[in-house]
Amino acid sequence: MKCSIITFHTAHNYGAVLQAYALKEFIISKDCSAQFVDYVPASIRNVYSINPFRRPVGCRQFCKRMLLLYRKIPQYRIFKSFIENELMDGRQSTGSLKNYSRVLNESDMAICGSDQIWNDSITGEIGQYYLAGAFQKLVKISYAASFGKKELSSFQRKCIKEYLPSFTQVSLRESDGQKEIETAITKKVAIVLDPVFLLSRENWSRFADSATAVKKGQYIVYYSLKDNADLVRGTEQMAAMFGFPIYVVHPIGNKQNIHGKQLYNVGPYEFVRLIRDAECVCTNSFHATAFSILFGKKYFHVTDTEKETRVESLLARLNSYQSSA
Repeated sequence: MKCSIITFHTAHNYGAVLQAYALKEFIISKDCSAQFVDYVPASIRNVYSINPFRRPVGCRQFCKRMLLLYRKIPQYRIFKSFIENELMDGRQSTGSLKNYSRVLNESDMAICGSDQIWNDSITGEIGQYYLAGAFQKLVKISYAASFGKKELSSFQRKCIKEYLPSFTQVSLRESDGQKEIETAITKKVAIVLDPVFLLSRENWSRFADSATAVKKGQYIVYYSLKDNADLVRGTEQMAAMFGFPIYVVHPIGNKQNIHGKQLYNVGPYEFVRLIRDAECVCTNSFHATAFSILFGKKYFHVTDTEKETRVESLLARLNSYQSSA
Protein backbone atom coordinates (compact mmCIF):
# COMPACT_ATOMS: atom_id res chain seq x y z
CA MET A 1 0.00 0.00 0.00
CA LYS A 2 1.26 3.46 -0.91
CA CYS A 3 0.75 5.78 2.02
CA SER A 4 1.32 9.55 1.96
CA ILE A 5 1.62 11.82 4.97
CA ILE A 6 0.87 15.54 5.06
CA THR A 7 2.38 17.32 8.05
CA PHE A 8 5.07 19.85 9.00
CA HIS A 9 7.90 17.71 7.63
CA THR A 10 10.16 20.64 6.61
CA ALA A 11 9.81 22.82 9.71
CA HIS A 12 13.12 23.56 11.42
CA ASN A 13 11.60 22.56 14.70
CA TYR A 14 12.60 19.52 16.75
CA GLY A 15 9.10 18.36 17.58
CA ALA A 16 7.82 18.78 14.03
CA VAL A 17 10.52 16.71 12.33
CA LEU A 18 10.68 14.07 15.08
CA GLN A 19 6.94 13.38 15.06
CA ALA A 20 7.10 13.17 11.26
CA TYR A 21 10.04 10.76 11.45
CA ALA A 22 8.23 8.58 14.00
CA LEU A 23 5.03 8.31 11.96
CA LYS A 24 6.92 7.44 8.79
CA GLU A 25 9.03 4.78 10.56
CA PHE A 26 5.95 3.24 12.16
CA ILE A 27 4.12 2.98 8.83
CA ILE A 28 7.15 1.40 7.17
CA SER A 29 7.34 -1.13 10.03
CA LYS A 30 3.85 -2.28 8.99
CA ASP A 31 5.12 -3.21 5.50
CA CYS A 32 3.65 -0.14 3.80
CA SER A 33 5.51 2.43 1.75
CA ALA A 34 5.47 5.93 3.23
CA GLN A 35 6.30 9.33 1.79
CA PHE A 36 5.56 12.92 2.69
CA VAL A 37 3.37 15.13 0.58
CA ASP A 38 6.00 17.73 -0.20
CA TYR A 39 3.73 20.71 0.09
CA VAL A 40 5.02 23.65 2.12
CA PRO A 41 2.98 26.87 2.06
CA ALA A 42 4.70 30.25 2.30
CA SER A 43 3.39 30.68 5.86
CA ILE A 44 5.61 27.78 6.95
CA ARG A 45 8.59 28.45 4.68
CA ASN A 46 8.98 32.06 5.81
CA VAL A 47 9.11 31.19 9.51
CA TYR A 48 12.26 29.11 9.08
CA SER A 49 13.96 31.03 6.30
CA ILE A 50 17.40 32.48 7.10
CA ASN A 51 17.27 34.86 4.12
CA PRO A 52 17.87 38.31 5.69
CA PHE A 53 15.80 39.90 2.90
CA ARG A 54 12.77 37.64 3.43
CA ARG A 55 10.66 40.53 4.67
CA PRO A 56 11.36 44.25 4.96
CA VAL A 57 12.47 45.54 8.36
CA GLY A 58 14.11 48.66 9.69
CA CYS A 59 17.85 49.26 9.40
CA ARG A 60 18.57 48.41 13.05
CA GLN A 61 16.61 45.16 12.89
CA PHE A 62 18.26 44.23 9.58
CA CYS A 63 21.76 44.73 11.06
CA LYS A 64 20.82 42.59 14.04
CA ARG A 65 19.52 39.90 11.68
CA MET A 66 22.82 39.92 9.78
CA LEU A 67 24.87 39.64 13.00
CA LEU A 68 22.85 36.60 14.09
CA LEU A 69 23.19 34.89 10.72
CA TYR A 70 26.47 33.17 11.60
CA ARG A 71 24.68 31.27 14.38
CA LYS A 72 21.69 30.34 12.28
CA ILE A 73 23.50 28.94 9.22
CA PRO A 74 24.97 25.82 10.93
CA GLN A 75 21.64 25.06 12.60
CA TYR A 76 19.83 25.56 9.29
CA ARG A 77 22.16 23.15 7.49
CA ILE A 78 21.73 20.47 10.14
CA PHE A 79 17.94 20.55 9.84
CA LYS A 80 18.09 20.67 6.04
CA SER A 81 20.31 17.58 5.98
CA PHE A 82 18.05 15.66 8.38
CA ILE A 83 14.91 16.52 6.41
CA GLU A 84 16.45 15.51 3.09
CA ASN A 85 18.11 12.31 4.30
CA GLU A 86 15.68 10.98 6.90
CA LEU A 87 12.33 12.31 5.71
CA MET A 88 12.65 12.97 1.98
CA ASP A 89 14.75 9.91 1.01
CA GLY A 90 17.62 12.02 -0.27
CA ARG A 91 15.48 14.48 -2.24
CA GLN A 92 15.40 18.23 -1.77
CA SER A 93 12.09 19.71 -0.73
CA THR A 94 10.52 22.10 -3.23
CA GLY A 95 7.21 22.61 -1.42
CA SER A 96 5.31 23.09 -4.67
CA LEU A 97 1.54 22.75 -4.81
CA LYS A 98 2.06 20.52 -7.89
CA ASN A 99 3.64 17.94 -5.59
CA TYR A 100 0.51 17.91 -3.46
CA SER A 101 -1.83 16.77 -6.25
CA ARG A 102 0.68 14.46 -7.93
CA VAL A 103 1.60 12.50 -4.81
CA LEU A 104 -1.98 12.14 -3.61
CA ASN A 105 -3.16 10.93 -7.01
CA GLU A 106 -0.50 8.22 -6.87
CA SER A 107 -1.35 7.13 -3.31
CA ASP A 108 -3.73 4.55 -1.90
CA MET A 109 -4.01 6.22 1.50
CA ALA A 110 -3.25 9.68 2.91
CA ILE A 111 -2.71 10.57 6.55
CA CYS A 112 -3.18 14.05 8.00
CA GLY A 113 -0.95 14.54 10.97
CA SER A 114 0.32 14.76 13.43
CA ASP A 115 1.13 18.10 15.07
CA GLN A 116 -0.85 21.34 14.78
CA ILE A 117 -1.55 21.00 11.06
CA TRP A 118 -5.14 22.17 11.61
CA ASN A 119 -4.09 25.30 13.51
CA ASP A 120 -4.86 28.14 11.11
CA SER A 121 -2.92 30.52 13.38
CA ILE A 122 0.18 28.70 12.12
CA THR A 123 -0.72 27.74 8.56
CA GLY A 124 -3.21 30.40 7.58
CA GLU A 125 -6.46 29.41 5.93
CA ILE A 126 -5.17 26.47 3.88
CA GLY A 127 -7.42 23.54 3.00
CA GLN A 128 -4.58 21.29 1.82
CA TYR A 129 -3.89 20.18 5.39
CA TYR A 130 -7.42 18.74 5.35
CA LEU A 131 -6.68 16.96 2.01
CA ALA A 132 -8.78 19.40 0.02
CA GLY A 133 -9.27 18.24 -3.56
CA ALA A 134 -11.17 15.69 -5.60
CA PHE A 135 -9.27 12.54 -4.59
CA GLN A 136 -12.22 10.17 -4.80
CA LYS A 137 -10.26 6.89 -4.68
CA LEU A 138 -8.02 7.99 -1.86
CA VAL A 139 -8.54 6.55 1.62
CA LYS A 140 -8.24 9.53 3.97
CA ILE A 141 -7.51 9.38 7.68
CA SER A 142 -6.01 11.64 10.30
CA TYR A 143 -3.64 10.53 13.02
CA ALA A 144 -3.18 12.70 16.11
CA ALA A 145 -3.98 15.90 14.23
CA SER A 146 -4.26 18.99 16.40
CA PHE A 147 -6.25 22.22 16.16
CA GLY A 148 -3.88 23.86 18.66
CA LYS A 149 -6.60 25.79 20.47
CA LYS A 150 -9.69 25.28 22.64
CA GLU A 151 -11.95 27.63 20.71
CA LEU A 152 -12.08 26.74 17.02
CA SER A 153 -12.09 29.48 14.39
CA SER A 154 -14.76 29.87 11.71
CA PHE A 155 -12.27 28.52 9.14
CA GLN A 156 -11.58 25.41 11.20
CA ARG A 157 -15.31 24.76 11.56
CA LYS A 158 -15.79 25.29 7.83
CA CYS A 159 -13.08 22.73 7.02
CA ILE A 160 -14.55 20.20 9.42
CA LYS A 161 -17.89 20.36 7.61
CA GLU A 162 -16.44 20.53 4.11
CA TYR A 163 -13.57 18.03 4.15
CA LEU A 164 -13.75 15.61 7.07
CA PRO A 165 -17.00 13.79 6.10
CA SER A 166 -14.98 12.03 3.34
CA PHE A 167 -12.47 10.67 5.89
CA THR A 168 -12.62 6.98 6.73
CA GLN A 169 -11.19 7.54 10.21
CA VAL A 170 -10.34 10.62 12.27
CA SER A 171 -8.17 10.75 15.35
CA LEU A 172 -6.96 13.79 17.26
CA ARG A 173 -4.10 14.41 19.65
CA GLU A 174 -6.30 16.50 21.96
CA SER A 175 -10.05 16.56 22.51
CA ASP A 176 -10.39 20.12 21.14
CA GLY A 177 -12.79 19.90 18.19
CA GLN A 178 -13.78 16.31 18.90
CA LYS A 179 -17.49 17.02 19.33
CA GLU A 180 -17.66 19.27 16.26
CA ILE A 181 -16.10 16.56 14.10
CA GLU A 182 -18.27 13.75 15.48
CA THR A 183 -21.35 15.84 14.66
CA ALA A 184 -20.12 16.55 11.12
CA ILE A 185 -19.03 13.04 10.11
CA THR A 186 -21.32 11.01 12.43
CA LYS A 187 -18.39 8.79 13.40
CA LYS A 188 -16.47 8.29 16.60
CA VAL A 189 -13.31 10.40 16.80
CA ALA A 190 -10.46 8.76 18.71
CA ILE A 191 -8.00 10.65 20.92
CA VAL A 192 -4.52 9.19 20.52
CA LEU A 193 -0.95 9.93 21.56
CA ASP A 194 1.53 11.87 19.46
CA PRO A 195 3.49 9.75 16.92
CA VAL A 196 6.72 9.98 18.95
CA PHE A 197 5.10 7.45 21.31
CA LEU A 198 4.71 4.96 18.45
CA LEU A 199 8.43 4.22 18.74
CA SER A 200 9.87 2.62 21.86
CA ARG A 201 12.39 4.08 24.27
CA GLU A 202 14.94 1.67 22.80
CA ASN A 203 14.22 2.95 19.27
CA TRP A 204 14.75 6.54 20.36
CA SER A 205 17.87 5.67 22.33
CA ARG A 206 19.43 4.13 19.22
CA PHE A 207 18.36 7.27 17.34
CA ALA A 208 20.11 9.42 19.96
CA ASP A 209 23.30 7.40 19.58
CA SER A 210 23.68 8.97 16.10
CA ALA A 211 24.37 12.37 17.70
CA THR A 212 27.75 13.82 16.80
CA ALA A 213 27.92 16.41 19.60
CA VAL A 214 27.73 14.74 23.01
CA LYS A 215 27.59 16.44 26.42
CA LYS A 216 29.14 14.64 29.40
CA GLY A 217 28.30 14.98 33.07
CA GLN A 218 25.16 16.15 34.83
CA TYR A 219 23.18 19.02 33.35
CA ILE A 220 19.76 20.59 32.92
CA VAL A 221 18.25 21.16 29.48
CA TYR A 222 16.36 24.41 28.95
CA TYR A 223 14.23 24.43 25.81
CA SER A 224 11.75 27.22 25.20
CA LEU A 225 10.27 28.60 22.00
CA LYS A 226 8.66 31.53 23.82
CA ASP A 227 10.02 33.71 26.61
CA ASN A 228 8.50 32.73 29.94
CA ALA A 229 9.70 34.38 33.15
CA ASP A 230 8.37 31.58 35.37
CA LEU A 231 10.19 28.95 33.34
CA VAL A 232 13.47 30.91 33.43
CA ARG A 233 13.20 31.55 37.16
CA GLY A 234 12.37 27.92 37.97
CA THR A 235 15.22 26.61 35.80
CA GLU A 236 17.81 28.93 37.33
CA GLN A 237 16.66 28.08 40.87
CA MET A 238 16.92 24.38 40.14
CA ALA A 239 20.41 24.77 38.66
CA ALA A 240 21.56 26.75 41.72
CA MET A 241 20.07 24.18 44.11
CA PHE A 242 21.76 21.15 42.53
CA GLY A 243 24.85 22.80 41.05
CA PHE A 244 24.12 21.64 37.49
CA PRO A 245 24.98 23.68 34.40
CA ILE A 246 22.12 24.76 32.14
CA TYR A 247 22.34 23.87 28.46
CA VAL A 248 20.10 26.09 26.37
CA VAL A 249 18.71 24.97 23.01
CA HIS A 250 16.73 26.71 20.29
CA PRO A 251 16.05 25.14 16.86
CA ILE A 252 16.97 28.23 14.82
CA GLY A 253 19.60 29.63 17.17
CA ASN A 254 17.64 32.48 18.72
CA LYS A 255 19.38 33.82 21.82
CA GLN A 256 17.52 32.92 25.02
CA ASN A 257 17.23 35.18 28.08
CA ILE A 258 18.57 32.77 30.70
CA HIS A 259 21.88 32.32 32.53
CA GLY A 260 23.10 29.19 30.81
CA LYS A 261 25.31 27.98 27.98
CA GLN A 262 23.48 28.17 24.67
CA LEU A 263 24.32 25.30 22.35
CA TYR A 264 24.44 25.57 18.60
CA ASN A 265 24.81 22.81 15.99
CA VAL A 266 22.07 20.87 17.77
CA GLY A 267 20.12 18.77 15.29
CA PRO A 268 17.31 16.28 15.93
CA TYR A 269 19.74 13.51 16.96
CA GLU A 270 21.50 15.80 19.44
CA PHE A 271 18.20 17.12 20.80
CA VAL A 272 16.96 13.63 21.67
CA ARG A 273 20.33 12.71 23.18
CA LEU A 274 20.45 15.86 25.30
CA ILE A 275 17.07 14.95 26.79
CA ARG A 276 17.97 11.27 27.21
CA ASP A 277 21.11 12.09 29.19
CA ALA A 278 19.80 15.10 31.14
CA GLU A 279 19.15 15.23 34.87
CA CYS A 280 16.10 17.40 34.23
CA VAL A 281 14.35 19.07 31.30
CA CYS A 282 12.84 22.55 31.76
CA THR A 283 10.53 23.52 28.94
CA ASN A 284 7.25 24.92 27.66
CA SER A 285 7.42 22.61 24.64
CA PHE A 286 5.02 19.74 24.08
CA HIS A 287 7.58 17.51 22.39
CA ALA A 288 10.38 18.19 24.88
CA THR A 289 7.92 17.09 27.57
CA ALA A 290 6.94 14.05 25.50
CA PHE A 291 10.57 12.92 25.15
CA SER A 292 11.17 13.54 28.86
CA ILE A 293 8.31 11.15 29.58
CA LEU A 294 9.60 8.62 27.04
CA PHE A 295 13.01 8.52 28.73
CA GLY A 296 11.64 8.69 32.28
CA LYS A 297 13.28 12.06 32.95
CA LYS A 298 12.41 14.61 35.60
CA TYR A 299 10.88 17.63 33.89
CA PHE A 300 9.56 21.07 34.70
CA HIS A 301 6.89 22.24 32.29
CA VAL A 302 5.28 25.67 32.26
CA THR A 303 2.21 26.19 30.08
CA ASP A 304 2.25 29.53 28.27
CA THR A 305 -1.46 30.17 27.99
CA GLU A 306 -4.82 28.97 29.25
CA LYS A 307 -5.73 28.26 25.63
CA GLU A 308 -2.99 25.62 25.51
CA THR A 309 -4.21 22.06 26.21
CA ARG A 310 -1.58 19.89 24.54
CA VAL A 311 0.50 18.87 27.55
CA GLU A 312 -2.49 18.66 29.88
CA SER A 313 -4.19 16.31 27.42
CA LEU A 314 -1.05 14.19 27.14
CA LEU A 315 -0.68 13.84 30.91
CA ALA A 316 -4.36 12.97 31.30
CA ARG A 317 -4.02 10.23 28.67
CA LEU A 318 -0.91 8.80 30.30
CA ASN A 319 -2.57 8.84 33.74
CA SER A 320 -5.55 6.95 32.33
CA TYR A 321 -3.22 4.31 30.85
CA GLN A 322 -1.37 3.91 34.14
CA SER A 323 -4.63 3.66 36.10
CA SER A 324 -5.96 0.90 33.82
CA ALA A 325 -2.68 -1.03 33.78
